[in-house]
Amino acid sequence: MSRLLLVLGCLLGLTGCASLAEQAKQRAIAGGLRSDVLTAPPFHLQSFQRTPRDPAVLHIYIEGDGRPWLAHGRYVSADPTPNRTPALDWLLQDKDGALYLGRPCYFNTDASPPCSARLWTLGRYSEEVVANMAVALQGWLAQQPVPPRQVKLVGYSGGGVLAVLVAERVPAVTLVLAIAAPLDIDAWSRAHGYSLLTDSINPATQRQWRGGVRRQLVLGQRDDNVPLATLTSALAAIPIELTVIPGEDHHCCRWSVLQQWLVRE
Repeated sequence: MSRLLLVLGCLLGLTGCASLAEQAKQRAIAGGLRSDVLTAPPFHLQSFQRTPRDPAVLHIYIEGDGRPWLAHGRYVSADPTPNRTPALDWLLQDKDGALYLGRPCYFNTDASPPCSARLWTLGRYSEEVVANMAVALQGWLAQQPVPPRQVKLVGYSGGGVLAVLVAERVPAVTLVLAIAAPLDIDAWSRAHGYSLLTDSINPATQRQWRGGVRRQLVLGQRDDNVPLATLTSALAAIPIELTVIPGEDHHCCRWSVLQQWLVRE
Protein backbone atom coordinates (compact mmCIF):
# COMPACT_ATOMS: atom_id res chain seq x y z
CA MET A 1 0.00 0.00 0.00
CA SER A 2 2.83 2.43 0.84
CA ARG A 3 4.44 1.87 -2.58
CA LEU A 4 1.08 2.53 -4.26
CA LEU A 5 0.67 5.78 -2.31
CA LEU A 6 4.21 6.79 -3.25
CA VAL A 7 3.51 6.19 -6.93
CA LEU A 8 0.23 8.11 -6.75
CA GLY A 9 2.02 10.93 -5.00
CA CYS A 10 4.63 11.06 -7.74
CA LEU A 11 1.97 11.08 -10.46
CA LEU A 12 0.06 13.90 -8.79
CA GLY A 13 3.14 15.89 -7.88
CA LEU A 14 2.39 15.63 -4.17
CA THR A 15 5.74 14.19 -3.13
CA GLY A 16 9.36 15.05 -3.82
CA CYS A 17 10.15 11.65 -5.29
CA ALA A 18 11.98 10.75 -8.47
CA SER A 19 10.08 10.42 -11.74
CA LEU A 20 8.94 6.98 -12.89
CA ALA A 21 11.73 7.03 -15.47
CA GLU A 22 14.32 7.82 -12.80
CA GLN A 23 12.91 5.16 -10.47
CA ALA A 24 13.28 2.53 -13.19
CA LYS A 25 16.86 3.63 -13.88
CA GLN A 26 17.72 3.47 -10.19
CA ARG A 27 16.28 -0.05 -9.89
CA ALA A 28 18.12 -1.22 -12.99
CA ILE A 29 21.46 0.17 -11.88
CA ALA A 30 21.01 -1.20 -8.35
CA GLY A 31 20.40 -4.60 -9.95
CA GLY A 32 23.68 -4.51 -11.85
CA LEU A 33 22.41 -3.26 -15.19
CA ARG A 34 23.89 -0.44 -17.23
CA SER A 35 21.59 2.38 -18.33
CA ASP A 36 22.12 3.53 -21.89
CA VAL A 37 20.25 5.27 -24.69
CA LEU A 38 20.04 3.71 -28.16
CA THR A 39 19.87 6.15 -31.04
CA ALA A 40 17.53 5.25 -33.90
CA PRO A 41 16.69 8.54 -35.62
CA PRO A 42 14.52 10.40 -35.05
CA PHE A 43 14.10 8.78 -31.62
CA HIS A 44 16.24 7.80 -28.66
CA LEU A 45 15.28 4.61 -26.82
CA GLN A 46 16.05 3.92 -23.18
CA SER A 47 17.85 0.64 -22.63
CA PHE A 48 19.21 -1.32 -19.70
CA GLN A 49 21.98 -3.80 -20.46
CA ARG A 50 23.99 -6.60 -18.96
CA THR A 51 26.92 -8.47 -20.46
CA PRO A 52 25.55 -12.04 -20.79
CA ARG A 53 27.42 -15.12 -19.65
CA ASP A 54 27.11 -16.54 -23.17
CA PRO A 55 27.38 -13.67 -25.68
CA ALA A 56 26.08 -15.91 -28.47
CA VAL A 57 22.68 -16.24 -26.72
CA LEU A 58 20.95 -12.92 -26.09
CA HIS A 59 17.63 -12.21 -24.36
CA ILE A 60 15.81 -8.99 -25.26
CA TYR A 61 12.91 -7.64 -23.17
CA ILE A 62 10.11 -5.25 -24.19
CA GLU A 63 7.82 -3.69 -21.58
CA GLY A 64 4.04 -3.31 -21.68
CA ASP A 65 2.13 -0.22 -22.81
CA GLY A 66 2.60 1.64 -19.55
CA ARG A 67 0.23 4.58 -19.03
CA PRO A 68 -1.04 5.76 -22.44
CA TRP A 69 -4.23 7.09 -20.84
CA LEU A 70 -5.21 8.48 -17.44
CA ALA A 71 -8.49 8.53 -15.50
CA HIS A 72 -9.80 5.34 -17.15
CA GLY A 73 -9.20 6.62 -20.66
CA ARG A 74 -10.61 10.12 -20.25
CA TYR A 75 -7.27 11.90 -20.70
CA VAL A 76 -4.19 11.21 -22.79
CA SER A 77 -1.12 10.78 -20.61
CA ALA A 78 1.70 13.28 -21.08
CA ASP A 79 4.19 10.55 -20.17
CA PRO A 80 3.47 6.88 -20.93
CA THR A 81 6.38 5.55 -18.82
CA PRO A 82 5.07 2.54 -16.88
CA ASN A 83 4.85 2.37 -13.10
CA ARG A 84 4.81 -1.43 -13.26
CA THR A 85 7.73 -3.03 -15.11
CA PRO A 86 7.52 -6.85 -15.20
CA ALA A 87 9.86 -7.05 -18.21
CA LEU A 88 12.54 -5.18 -16.27
CA ASP A 89 11.90 -7.45 -13.29
CA TRP A 90 12.50 -10.49 -15.51
CA LEU A 91 15.74 -9.09 -16.89
CA LEU A 92 16.97 -8.39 -13.36
CA GLN A 93 16.45 -12.09 -12.57
CA ASP A 94 17.84 -13.33 -15.89
CA LYS A 95 21.60 -13.77 -15.58
CA ASP A 96 21.73 -14.65 -19.28
CA GLY A 97 19.70 -11.60 -20.25
CA ALA A 98 21.23 -8.84 -22.27
CA LEU A 99 18.94 -5.94 -23.11
CA TYR A 100 15.79 -4.12 -22.02
CA LEU A 101 14.63 -2.33 -25.18
CA GLY A 102 12.55 0.79 -24.57
CA ARG A 103 10.00 2.35 -26.90
CA PRO A 104 10.06 5.72 -28.61
CA CYS A 105 9.12 8.53 -26.19
CA TYR A 106 9.04 6.35 -23.07
CA PHE A 107 11.32 7.03 -20.07
CA ASN A 108 11.59 10.72 -21.01
CA THR A 109 14.26 10.14 -23.63
CA ASP A 110 12.39 12.52 -25.95
CA ALA A 111 10.20 15.17 -24.39
CA SER A 112 9.51 17.17 -27.54
CA PRO A 113 8.67 16.51 -31.24
CA PRO A 114 8.99 14.11 -33.01
CA CYS A 115 7.22 12.62 -29.97
CA SER A 116 3.46 12.87 -29.92
CA ALA A 117 0.71 11.13 -27.99
CA ARG A 118 -0.22 9.17 -31.12
CA LEU A 119 2.91 7.05 -30.56
CA TRP A 120 1.58 5.67 -27.27
CA THR A 121 -2.15 5.75 -28.01
CA LEU A 122 -3.65 4.91 -31.44
CA GLY A 123 -0.21 4.34 -32.99
CA ARG A 124 1.46 2.41 -30.18
CA TYR A 125 2.13 -0.51 -32.59
CA SER A 126 2.45 1.64 -35.71
CA GLU A 127 4.85 1.13 -38.61
CA GLU A 128 6.84 4.06 -37.22
CA VAL A 129 7.24 2.50 -33.78
CA VAL A 130 7.92 -1.05 -35.01
CA ALA A 131 10.44 0.06 -37.63
CA ASN A 132 12.26 2.31 -35.18
CA MET A 133 12.59 -0.39 -32.54
CA ALA A 134 13.79 -2.88 -35.15
CA VAL A 135 16.46 -0.44 -36.34
CA ALA A 136 17.60 0.19 -32.77
CA LEU A 137 17.82 -3.54 -32.03
CA GLN A 138 19.62 -4.30 -35.28
CA GLY A 139 22.14 -1.56 -34.54
CA TRP A 140 22.74 -2.83 -31.02
CA LEU A 141 23.19 -6.43 -32.21
CA ALA A 142 25.69 -5.28 -34.82
CA GLN A 143 27.84 -3.77 -32.06
CA GLN A 144 28.13 -7.01 -30.09
CA PRO A 145 31.65 -8.50 -30.04
CA VAL A 146 30.36 -12.02 -30.77
CA PRO A 147 27.76 -12.60 -33.52
CA PRO A 148 24.71 -13.98 -31.69
CA ARG A 149 23.68 -17.55 -32.43
CA GLN A 150 20.29 -17.08 -30.81
CA VAL A 151 18.32 -13.91 -30.06
CA LYS A 152 15.25 -14.47 -27.89
CA LEU A 153 12.70 -11.67 -27.73
CA VAL A 154 10.39 -11.46 -24.70
CA GLY A 155 7.48 -8.99 -24.55
CA TYR A 156 4.88 -8.38 -21.87
CA SER A 157 1.28 -7.44 -22.78
CA GLY A 158 1.50 -4.75 -25.50
CA GLY A 159 5.22 -5.39 -25.50
CA GLY A 160 4.38 -8.90 -26.70
CA VAL A 161 2.58 -7.41 -29.68
CA LEU A 162 5.69 -5.38 -30.47
CA ALA A 163 7.95 -8.40 -29.95
CA VAL A 164 6.00 -10.41 -32.54
CA LEU A 165 6.13 -7.54 -35.04
CA VAL A 166 9.75 -6.49 -34.42
CA ALA A 167 10.97 -10.08 -34.77
CA GLU A 168 9.81 -10.09 -38.39
CA ARG A 169 12.36 -7.37 -39.17
CA VAL A 170 15.33 -8.69 -37.20
CA PRO A 171 16.64 -11.87 -38.86
CA ALA A 172 18.73 -12.85 -35.83
CA VAL A 173 15.63 -13.44 -33.68
CA THR A 174 14.97 -17.18 -33.23
CA LEU A 175 12.35 -17.13 -30.44
CA VAL A 176 9.52 -14.78 -29.56
CA LEU A 177 7.91 -15.19 -26.14
CA ALA A 178 4.75 -13.06 -25.90
CA ILE A 179 3.34 -12.91 -22.37
CA ALA A 180 -0.33 -11.87 -21.89
CA ALA A 181 -0.22 -10.21 -25.31
CA PRO A 182 -3.37 -8.97 -27.14
CA LEU A 183 -2.28 -10.25 -30.54
CA ASP A 184 -5.60 -9.31 -32.14
CA ILE A 185 -5.70 -5.65 -31.21
CA ASP A 186 -9.06 -5.06 -32.94
CA ALA A 187 -10.81 -7.88 -31.06
CA TRP A 188 -9.14 -6.74 -27.83
CA SER A 189 -10.29 -3.13 -28.32
CA ARG A 190 -13.86 -4.18 -29.10
CA ALA A 191 -14.00 -6.51 -26.09
CA HIS A 192 -13.20 -3.58 -23.80
CA GLY A 193 -15.22 -0.94 -25.66
CA TYR A 194 -12.05 0.98 -26.56
CA SER A 195 -11.42 2.99 -29.71
CA LEU A 196 -9.67 0.90 -32.35
CA LEU A 197 -5.92 1.44 -32.58
CA THR A 198 -6.33 2.73 -36.13
CA ASP A 199 -2.68 3.75 -36.62
CA SER A 200 -1.31 0.40 -35.44
CA ILE A 201 -0.40 -2.88 -37.14
CA ASN A 202 -2.66 -5.74 -36.08
CA PRO A 203 -0.72 -9.05 -36.01
CA ALA A 204 -3.98 -10.97 -36.53
CA THR A 205 -4.39 -9.45 -40.01
CA GLN A 206 -0.87 -10.23 -41.21
CA ARG A 207 -0.64 -13.16 -43.60
CA GLN A 208 3.10 -13.61 -44.13
CA TRP A 209 5.45 -14.73 -41.39
CA ARG A 210 9.11 -15.61 -41.80
CA GLY A 211 10.38 -19.10 -41.09
CA GLY A 212 13.01 -20.08 -38.57
CA VAL A 213 11.23 -18.38 -35.66
CA ARG A 214 9.56 -20.15 -32.78
CA ARG A 215 6.66 -18.07 -31.44
CA GLN A 216 5.09 -18.77 -28.05
CA LEU A 217 2.10 -17.01 -26.50
CA VAL A 218 1.71 -17.47 -22.74
CA LEU A 219 -1.65 -16.49 -21.27
CA GLY A 220 -3.01 -16.59 -17.73
CA GLN A 221 -6.17 -18.68 -17.39
CA ARG A 222 -7.84 -15.85 -15.47
CA ASP A 223 -6.64 -13.00 -17.68
CA ASP A 224 -9.66 -10.74 -18.14
CA ASN A 225 -7.56 -8.05 -19.83
CA VAL A 226 -6.66 -10.37 -22.71
CA PRO A 227 -9.42 -13.01 -22.72
CA LEU A 228 -8.72 -16.13 -24.73
CA ALA A 229 -11.84 -15.41 -26.80
CA THR A 230 -10.16 -12.31 -28.26
CA LEU A 231 -7.32 -14.39 -29.72
CA THR A 232 -9.21 -16.67 -32.12
CA SER A 233 -8.20 -14.80 -35.28
CA ALA A 234 -4.64 -14.26 -34.07
CA LEU A 235 -4.10 -17.95 -33.36
CA ALA A 236 -5.38 -18.79 -36.84
CA ALA A 237 -3.24 -16.19 -38.61
CA ILE A 238 0.06 -16.37 -36.70
CA PRO A 239 2.22 -19.51 -36.53
CA ILE A 240 2.38 -19.42 -32.74
CA GLU A 241 2.00 -21.93 -29.91
CA LEU A 242 -0.35 -21.16 -27.01
CA THR A 243 0.24 -22.11 -23.40
CA VAL A 244 -2.38 -21.25 -20.76
CA ILE A 245 -1.10 -21.01 -17.18
CA PRO A 246 -3.71 -22.14 -14.60
CA GLY A 247 -4.61 -19.63 -11.91
CA GLU A 248 -2.71 -16.73 -13.48
CA ASP A 249 -4.29 -13.43 -14.53
CA HIS A 250 -2.92 -10.56 -16.64
CA HIS A 251 -0.04 -10.17 -14.21
CA CYS A 252 1.40 -13.46 -15.45
CA CYS A 253 4.09 -14.66 -15.07
CA ARG A 254 6.79 -15.53 -12.57
CA TRP A 255 10.35 -15.69 -13.88
CA SER A 256 10.39 -19.46 -13.31
CA VAL A 257 7.58 -19.81 -15.89
CA LEU A 258 9.59 -18.01 -18.57
CA GLN A 259 12.71 -20.04 -17.93
CA GLN A 260 11.30 -23.20 -19.49
CA TRP A 261 11.33 -21.51 -22.90
CA LEU A 262 14.41 -19.33 -22.54
CA VAL A 263 16.72 -22.18 -21.52
CA ARG A 264 15.83 -24.30 -24.56
CA GLU A 265 18.23 -24.29 -27.47
